Amino acid sequence: MPKRNPPSDRTQATSRLDADRFFTCCDTWQIEALAGRLLRNRPEQPETLHAIEQFVDVLLEPIEQEFGRALLTYGFSGQEMVRAVRSRAAREGRRPNVHPPGDQHAGHELGPRGGRICKRDGIAADLMIPGVSTGVVVEWVRTNLPFDRIYFYGDARPFHLSWGPKPIGQALRMVELATGRLVPRVMARGK
Repeated sequence: MPKRNPPSDRTQATSRLDADRFFTCCDTWQIEALAGRLLRNRPEQPETLHAIEQFVDVLLEPIEQEFGRALLTYGFSGQEMVRAVRSRAAREGRRPNVHPPGDQHAGHELGPRGGRICKRDGIAADLMIPGVSTGVVVEWVRTNLPFDRIYFYGDARPFHLSWGPKPIGQALRMVELATGRLVPRVMARGK
């Protein structure tokens, strides 16, 4: 069996520092939502950790170099986190704004039956830059970075950003219907 090379200092630093933001960004919410019961929200698949490292290197670091520190409002979301999000939304009488089979927050994790939760490769996070219009950040990302998908919810809200090994560069504006349901609309450049 071939020996694996030890990870580079950069990879170790990313795994230890930057990537941790994907798990801890929701810790306060977890405790608040579940009255002190901390969720197990760590990936088990090495491919998920690799995707997080790529997200940090390819997307998050350039965004932060341009605009300053990003606030990650939703990062990696394992099965237990998804159940908690859905449960909280139900208690609050609203729709949960999660779609694990397609939103990439689960990375490469496996469901209870052994299949991938999300068939899309990569990882996603919802983020915003305090004090900067989300629309400005989204347009900069669209112009300068190889992203997979963006879901834009408005100038004063976090946006969904995903990385994938074969980025498609799709940007969608999420429009709320009278029923409260969100529907995607393709965004034109500069809008």
